[in-house]
Amino acid sequence: MNFIRKPEWAMPEREATPETVFFDRRNFLKGAAGAVAAGALGGIAGAGAAETSKAHKDKTLDLYPAKRNPDVKLDCPLTEE
Repeated sequence: MNFIRKPEWAMPEREATPETVFFDRRNFLKGAAGAVAAGALGGIAGAGAAETSKAHKDKTLDLYPAKRNPDVKLDCPLTEE
C-alpha cells in the first residue's frame, strides 16, 4: 500500500483560486485600477481645497522643536542631528 505524503507547503484544493476568478483577473485589475485612479483624483481635489482654506491651522506647530526636560541627564553628548 502506497502512502503519498504531501509537502508542508502544499495547500488543500479548497484554498486555491477558482479557474473562473483566475482567468477573469484582467477585468478585476481594470476595476481595481479604476478605483485607485478615482481615489487619487478625489484625494488631489480634496488636498487642493484644504490648501486654499485659510481657516485650517495646524495646532501642533508650536510644539516643535520640543523643549528639553531638565530632569533627564544624558551620559553622552548630543549629536547635531
